[in-house]
Amino acid sequence: MNAPAADNGNGQGLVQLAAGLLPALSLALALIVAVQPGGTVMFSAAALAPLLVVHYWTISVPSVLPIGVVFAAGLLTDALSQGPLGFWALLYVASYELAARAAPFARIAVWRHMAALVASLLLLTLLQALIVALYTWQAPQFQEASFVALCAALTYPALMVMLSLLAHPLIAAKGLAP
Repeated sequence: MNAPAADNGNGQGLVQLAAGLLPALSLALALIVAVQPGGTVMFSAAALAPLLVVHYWTISVPSVLPIGVVFAAGLLTDALSQGPLGFWALLYVASYELAARAAPFARIAVWRHMAALVASLLLLTLLQALIVALYTWQAPQFQEASFVALCAALTYPALMVMLSLLAHPLIAAKGLAP
């Protein structure tokens, strides 16, 4: 990530600094939503919030959310949820990689962006259900995982609009189309 330009008195440097921190801050906020006190983390739409944020930033503004930050957020989710270490880290990194691979396809049109998200969520919830089944030695809960993925996909357009409005200075600074 490039260092923000020096402030020339009109607040532009501050705007660039805030825009540069926005991806990590939005991921931190999504992590707080995912690991709400007393809530279950395994199969809830809130638990997928960080995956949605990772997907958005990886496709919309490439290279502003480093994979190391994504991995650290996953490890923090693992620690806070008291689940198996590496579970959420694997899912977050897989979300990052799926979005990075889909980015050339998904940047062309909003419907392609949504199609990439749905495909990614299907693969990630399948992986999630299989890992949980292996960890607990119980049958995979594909129906519950699929419903959660559907709920997350339905919330994504609102998240996309909100983040794109907040990210406008960053998108302009990177020279990318909104």
